[in-house]
Amino acid sequence: MIGTLVRLFAFWNEPAAGESEAGPKYDRVEVPMLALGDMFDDAFTAIARDGAGTVEVAVRLQKALRTLTSIGGAEMQAAARRHAQLACKRAENGLDLEEDVAAVQQAAAGSTVRGDKAP
Repeated sequence: MIGTLVRLFAFWNEPAAGESEAGPKYDRVEVPMLALGDMFDDAFTAIARDGAGTVEVAVRLQKALRTLTSIGGAEMQAAARRHAQLACKRAENGLDLEEDVAAVQQAAAGSTVRGDKAP
């Protein structure tokens, strides 16, 4: 699910292909603008809350939000950073093992090194 959300936000971040300069096709139809922050709230808050006690979910979420920070504009970067911070706090409260907390913190910091050392 997290990977699908990353792909959707990445797609949303791309300019619309084939958009013409001629104007809208239906000029009397209006819809409210989508707020990127609201979309991030809807997409990631429940995952961060419900997955806070599962290290695999917490780490994957940090990696996904880091990816969105790297591909998005300023608004997407701000939303991704905000959600990464909140998800990290939730994981710190939800995880029992300090090694699991460290793994989430390393993922949040962008480190690819886990606490495991090769023999």
